[in-house]
Amino acid sequence: MTIRRTVLVVDDQKGVLSVTRDLLRIGGYSVLQANEGVAAVQITQNQSTKIDLLLTDIMMPKKGGLLLARTFRNLRPTLRLLFMSGSATRHEVHDELSGLTVPVLSKPFTGRELLNMLKEVLT
Repeated sequence: MTIRRTVLVVDDQKGVLSVTRDLLRIGGYSVLQANEGVAAVQITQNQSTKIDLLLTDIMMPKKGGLLLARTFRNLRPTLRLLFMSGSATRHEVHDELSGLTVPVLSKPFTGRELLNMLKEVLT
């Protein structure tokens, strides 16, 4: 029996959020979604299901991806993290404040790139 992994996807762009959600579901993942960081934190606090990975855009209004990653690390220290960005030129982001180093998936991405990156991060 295959264990189904749960991914929380956070992006303020409705189209990116829905396409990413659909790609993940096709790839066999269970998906939770939020269109901004505050809603993502609320989902996590109200969710009894284990969330395996937070996939979030770096640049968002209110609570951006870096701040969201710090918050999630405090709530769920074992949670895996993956950023996505349409403007980041680096393959990873290092946050000096929290000591986190998080890989970055560049937008636009293909379904194969997304699923390969998730597999790498979750392994």
